[in-house]
Amino acid sequence: MPWRIRYKDRALEWHVAFATLAFGIGVASPEFILSKSLDWMHRVMGEVAWGYVFAAIGAVHLLALAINGARWWTPLARTVMAALNLAAYSFLTIGFWVDAPTSTGVLTYGFFMVPCLGTTLFRAARDAFWQNQQPNINEYLPMVENGLSDQP
Repeated sequence: MPWRIRYKDRALEWHVAFATLAFGIGVASPEFILSKSLDWMHRVMGEVAWGYVFAAIGAVHLLALAINGARWWTPLARTVMAALNLAAYSFLTIGFWVDAPTSTGVLTYGFFMVPCLGTTLFRAARDAFWQNQQPNINEYLPMVENGLSDQP
């Protein structure tokens, strides 16, 4: 990659964000046909609109990953985008389940993308809400240096 990834342990999150962007671009293109059996989803909005939604979610998720750590609110942005990404693929999985329960779409999106996105959502939420609750060793160093190591 031409840019440096700040947090290498987020490879799965980068992968699903890129996959969502690519999926959205593919669905929005006229050559791509999502599935004629997805009547439930087509009643909500058209196929090109679904493509734009997925592409936008993927692009903004990538942006949230790229700026993560620059400000206090960026882990929260990652959490929101992971939740939206999970919601979009869950909706797609439900669409396949309702209209074509024996299709490979149920397996592909329901058993691959949804659990991956659940994992990324958990990790993003952990970073956003629990990152400041870890003990800071620098607070305790002066106590240790002064021989007061038995005090909290």
